[in-house]
Amino acid sequence: PATRTLMAHRSRLAGFIIDCEGGALADAAAFWGEALGLGVVDPDEGGEDKYARLAQGPGGLHIEVQKVT
Repeated sequence: PATRTLMAHRSRLAGFIIDCEGGALADAAAFWGEALGLGVVDPDEGGEDKYARLAQGPGGLHIEVQKVT
């Protein structure tokens, strides 16, 4: 019988977004930045009051706070 070589799949988490409902985006970003021990790099990324970017997390994680309604 033929043999197959199986390749192991390797994945890694590249980042995550924290949804925050209600309140000011800057306040939510400040809270999560403090809770995670990360600074707020951009409190209003894109200027639309939708996303705030935190400093790079452990292992190079990209972390954002997202304002949802």
